[in-house]
Amino acid sequence: MRRARQCFIVGLLTVLLIGCSTFSPSKNSQKSQSRETAHNPDAALINVQLGVAYLRQGDNDRAKRKLTLALQQDPQSAIVLDAMAYFLESTGEPKSAENFYKKAVTVNSNRGSAENNYGAFLCRQKRYKAGEAHFLLATQAENYLTPADAFENAGLCALDEGKLARAEHYFTKALQKQPRSAKSLLKLAQIHYTEGDFILARQYMERYLANNPPTAESLLLGLRVADHLGDTKTVVVNSTQLRERYATSREYQELLAAEKAS
Repeated sequence: MRRARQCFIVGLLTVLLIGCSTFSPSKNSQKSQSRETAHNPDAALINVQLGVAYLRQGDNDRAKRKLTLALQQDPQSAIVLDAMAYFLESTGEPKSAENFYKKAVTVNSNRGSAENNYGAFLCRQKRYKAGEAHFLLATQAENYLTPADAFENAGLCALDEGKLARAEHYFTKALQKQPRSAKSLLKLAQIHYTEGDFILARQYMERYLANNPPTAESLLLGLRVADHLGDTKTVVVNSTQLRERYATSREYQELLAAEKAS
């Protein structure tokens, strides 16, 4: 994601700046600006949605303005604080981002989501143990309705650290909360494939495919599992689907490279 040049100091988020220019507003414009920045949680959520959308489009200046306005309209919202944190992280300011992630977890509402988001940030910063700790705090939050997401993120964090046993534990916990979780099923299949337990890997693949369409990742993994189990039919079917549906994918290129090397 492209990094935008900052026109204001992050610490001065209580002041809405339009671009980097200065002007002398009229009384009417001052009143209009005052109404715009008054406490308004509903408007803040709309501005968060707009800000995140602009960020995804690469329009960082507009994203910043919308998120700064949202922060003025509802400075104690965990959703707003997390959105600003994610913006700062995405635009190359991890230290400032962490301040907002930390503040978000102190807000009573949406505490679980804020802990989950902070944990994800810490894992992206390769601070794995700290990240996992916040994921676990998220699962314990009374108002958090999707603890499976936090367990799943803890599993992904453990995978990034190369801790397969811990990752397996967290993905299993996620499935206890949400038995059809596509990502947890696929990751458990991958872990058991890596460990050489191809039968168990196939069982997780079957559970995954029972409720989810095949992806490039699942097709390649399923092909590899089937190959170890001598299931040539599945190997051919998955290889064909990879070629026909995901010819430009990284997974198909890996398959081609493996075929050339054999």
